[in-house]
Amino acid sequence: MYFTAQTIKHAVRDMRGGADHMLKIWFVLKAMGLSKSNNVIVDTGNSTPYLKKLFRSGADDGSFFVPFAHTSRFANMQADAARSIIQTNCKKWIDGTVTGVDPTSFLTFKDTDKGISVSVSRQYPLGLGHDIAGFARKDGQRVSIPGLQFAVWLFAQTDLHTQEPVDIITKLKEELNLDDSEYDLVFIQQPIELQFQSTPISNSELYDICSSAFVDAVTLEIKAETESDYIKRVKNMVTISEKPAWITSSPEVQLQALIDQG
Repeated sequence: MYFTAQTIKHAVRDMRGGADHMLKIWFVLKAMGLSKSNNVIVDTGNSTPYLKKLFRSGADDGSFFVPFAHTSRFANMQADAARSIIQTNCKKWIDGTVTGVDPTSFLTFKDTDKGISVSVSRQYPLGLGHDIAGFARKDGQRVSIPGLQFAVWLFAQTDLHTQEPVDIITKLKEELNLDDSEYDLVFIQQPIELQFQSTPISNSELYDICSSAFVDAVTLEIKAETESDYIKRVKNMVTISEKPAWITSSPEVQLQALIDQG
């Protein structure tokens, strides 16, 4: 069973403005396998398959669409985004030359001979999902993307073999390598009526949905959250370790981390 075009259209409408558009980079890193025990390598092209999985727009030119951006300007990415967006911004975070979002308090970026190595900090996921640095639209806010709506977007042309929301969310977590704390820091619950059909929507239908996404004004109410409330919420989810993340990983992961660091 596949989602109907109307369901996908409503999902995109509900997500607009739910986070700073730069959260797209974190999603790509997660899809590539980033976790507390696994780093990923980013080069000028290897994130392209993950961009296609996450943000394909149905456009003939291979451009991408970010459904949680707050304007059409930030929602659209060109086909070369693996280099111009993902690799370029990771490099800027290494150099300290990025303006705006700076996730280096919870993500670590290092140059290696294979590309840019990305890993999580020892207190991760603390920092994710709150304030501008954590990919919220503004300081004092939290990331507020409706989770089921994002799953509808991610699986817009996928045969899910289920109509149960809980199963769809489980598949979302599996596809993007999300643990429960990461999911809860990025997503919120918001009702949506799911409708299904026997065939997937076409690329042209998907492109029409993306092209018309900002015809109406964004009305999503972003959730305010103080820093103290945010920290309490994170500590209720996970135990924040003072040890580097690689210490608690397997010997194989530790060895690979040392190799990547040169």
